[in-house]
Amino acid sequence: APFDIDEVARAAATATLDNAAERLRPVLAVETAILEGRPAQVIADEARRWEADVIVMGSRGHGALSSMVLGSVSAEVIDLSDRPVLVAHSDRLRGIVLGVDGSTGADRAVDLVLQWLPFRSTPIHVVSVAPSLYPWWVGMAEAGGVTTVPQLLASEEATRADEEVLVKATVEQ
Repeated sequence: APFDIDEVARAAATATLDNAAERLRPVLAVETAILEGRPAQVIADEARRWEADVIVMGSRGHGALSSMVLGSVSAEVIDLSDRPVLVAHSDRLRGIVLGVDGSTGADRAVDLVLQWLPFRSTPIHVVSVAPSLYPWWVGMAEAGGVTTVPQLLASEEATRADEEVLVKATVEQ
């Protein structure tokens, strides 16, 4: 009989799905489905269809180069989905970093952490990052020499003066 790649792929997916479902069923209510398509898009679509609160998935742990060449399904799901995505690199929560910036999205993240029971017994480190005063490229060589802090400040002052002239001219019209 000829080799049927679809049949082999479906058999592998079935075995993987059955293994996960068997591990989950003693503790959780589980429904299963084997779907076809681009993995990240199908996962994001299924989360919307199910009205899921969160997507949990593992990371294969490819290196940076492999991820660039092969892509990362978890990174793509994060980009495609409007749901929170938890990418498991380990089988337990040892600590959580909660990034806040005063945005509505950060407030939703705080609310989510407050609601999830597993987070209640996990140490949480809340961080907010102040933007650096100077861009990362300060001090890098440019065509006209080296950009230094005084050059950056002079450039910013000139730009600010230009903006003030433009604003005054616009208001006077």
